[in-house]
Amino acid sequence: MPVTIMTDDRMAIGETVSAGPGSLRRLQAASPLLVGLLVPLVIVYMLDPAMLRHARFVITLLLVAVMVVAAALYIASVLTSGDVRSVILDVRNRVVELVMDGAFATSNLKVPFDEIATVKRIRVGGREGYGESRMLIELRNKQLIELPEDMTDADIATMLSALGRTGKATA
Repeated sequence: MPVTIMTDDRMAIGETVSAGPGSLRRLQAASPLLVGLLVPLVIVYMLDPAMLRHARFVITLLLVAVMVVAAALYIASVLTSGDVRSVILDVRNRVVELVMDGAFATSNLKVPFDEIATVKRIRVGGREGYGESRMLIELRNKQLIELPEDMTDADIATMLSALGRTGKATA
């Protein structure tokens, strides 16, 4: 995983997640959304084709469908934060910023250095007996935050040195 030095006091570990207004990352959801907006119109056409002659009804139907889809996407983006894609270490402010990339939104979680108890590696066993390694941040309140899958030991060492701690990730 690349380590990108942003400034003397900030460094990013992981992929850079850009989901700004100019980004085309979320367009994979455009096709199902458009199909979902057309479903009420097709149902009305199948039940009573004569109702489509009333433009006010069609416009209202489409606006209600857009409102329902927008509300559902908003609720989904608030309730599900997504996976951690990048870790930004802000040494000056003593904050670790976790960039989480969900299905519909990108969010940031800022964790002060003092709240981080340890960075550890756990071994998760698979069904066939093969295990995989996961990197976790354990907070002082025992909450675990899973780090990106492709974080290496060198990335963890960089993170631990920025946190002012020595050693490797505990197993």
